[in-house]
Amino acid sequence: MAGNGGIIGPTQTVSIQAEKVTAVTATGCFTAQPLTTSIDVAVIAGGGGGRRDQGGGGGAGGIIYVPGYPISGGGTAPVVVGGGGARVTSTPNCGNSGNNSTFGPSPAVITANGGGAGGGNSGISPNKAGVPGGSGGGAGANSVPAGATGGTSTQSPWPGGTSTIFGNAGGNGAPSPSDGPGGAPGEFSGGGGGAGGAGDSGFPIPGDGGAGQSLTPFFGSGIPNCGSYGGGGAGGRGQGPANGAPGGSGAGGAGANASANTGSGGGGGDGFPSPVGNAGGGGGSGIVLVKEAATASASGVWSMNEVYDNVKAGTWTN
Repeated sequence: MAGNGGIIGPTQTVSIQAEKVTAVTATGCFTAQPLTTSIDVAVIAGGGGGRRDQGGGGGAGGIIYVPGYPISGGGTAPVVVGGGGARVTSTPNCGNSGNNSTFGPSPAVITANGGGAGGGNSGISPNKAGVPGGSGGGAGANSVPAGATGGTSTQSPWPGGTSTIFGNAGGNGAPSPSDGPGGAPGEFSGGGGGAGGAGDSGFPIPGDGGAGQSLTPFFGSGIPNCGSYGGGGAGGRGQGPANGAPGGSGAGGAGANASANTGSGGGGGDGFPSPVGNAGGGGGSGIVLVKEAATASASGVWSMNEVYDNVKAGTWTN
């Protein structure tokens, strides 16, 4: 008779594995726990940078969420965490776009697209439109005669199975330098697109960045940055700052940098001091979130009560 509650058979060895959420903040490798057979993954790309001197706000990096991604117990997967678009202090045609983040080996790789850069003021740049990206960059100010358009979202689903994607367009630029409230100088740029909403147009007031996206419903309340990622950067203007979106994005005005490991866009720089204006803010680097479910296993015979308790708790695996 085995010493396992009177049930004939080998003595059981029970292994319990608690739920675990991992935030990967740098390029490297993820290693699963021994009992893991699948994971839930969110991949967030680097945010785009805002443009200098009345430039558009940077777009947020794209976000892609994949539930049930297969991985063997103790197995590994390569991770690339994309950097944000670099801060713009000189006079290029537009800001710098963010870099892609990826998870997993080919051909099962999950890719989030880097955020689009903000467009430039038409007085100094031929590239007025916001750049497409995971979320698009905002368009530059003073875009005579029709107003430049914000960049579109390029984020696509995971081809290997079920996924949910987040990405939106950047806001348009003001159509004329005299279209501000009451005929005052406008010179307002569009806000960068956010993972949770489009960037605001730069007309008739400066464009705020698009909303970030909460990932708390997927990973719980313990993840970094209060669970919010991918806020769009604010558009720059001639006379003061606009607001970046919650989620770590940059405000306009001085062209604030976005927070690291949020995938948010940098703020567009204002036009003062003339003639070079403020620098555009850099985009925030990306991040990858991984959740492993709680589970239990045993080598041997379970009692009926133990089977019942684990099935009820959702931790029973064969």
